[in-house]
Amino acid sequence: MSTVTKPILVCGDSMWDDYIWGEVERISPEAPVPVVRVLKEERKFGAATNVIGNIVALGGRTYNVTHVGCRKLRIIARNQHVCRVDFDDFSPITEKILHELGAMFLDRLADCDVVVFSDYAKGTLQNIQKWLEAASGKLTLVDPKGIDFSKYKGAYLIKPNTIELQAAIGGWRDEAHLWEKTQALLAEHSIKYLLLTRASHGASLMNQEEKVDFPSHSAEVYDVTGAGDTVIATLAYCLNEKYSTHDAVR
Repeated sequence: MSTVTKPILVCGDSMWDDYIWGEVERISPEAPVPVVRVLKEERKFGAATNVIGNIVALGGRTYNVTHVGCRKLRIIARNQHVCRVDFDDFSPITEKILHELGAMFLDRLADCDVVVFSDYAKGTLQNIQKWLEAASGKLTLVDPKGIDFSKYKGAYLIKPNTIELQAAIGGWRDEAHLWEKTQALLAEHSIKYLLLTRASHGASLMNQEEKVDFPSHSAEVYDVTGAGDTVIATLAYCLNEKYSTHDAVR
């Protein structure tokens, strides 16, 4: 990476992703559930912090405006995901914290050309519309959450997966219908690009002029946790390195 490349500003909800790895050797006598014998425990960065970790792993630098809003515990036995336990009230966001986050965002914005908003609906990005307005002219990338995409008005790119886009615009009959509904969404909210990640079916990049489909390269995985974080982190890194949007997606 060039030493003159600017840092990427990463904003949003941060999480702890905890893992318990073990073996299942019997069923509990108390209920028809597996008994997991614990072999090891592991803690990883999640959500916005996972985006940061991916960017750094690629060789980039970041400025961070994040707040820890959740802990997720996953129990895995013999590479099978047994269950997940969520702790959603890890660290509540007060008005004072929101004010401090906003001030931090404005302070660091001037030094960055690329801004990532990692929205997991835990509260850090309650003022995202104001932040997007302040970042007008920057390459603003949003990993969205929820059914109301109007709060992302003016973003350069939003990156929903199939389930998230269906929640926001409803289903679609075919690719032509998807194109039609996506065009309406982009026009209504002044968003330049929508990158739809489609799991094993790859990804589709759409703007008001074209739809470009990118195939996936299959690999066996036991847990897709953080895949979306990796996509937007890689996209941000490549755009910051002056790749075109198409090449960054590829």
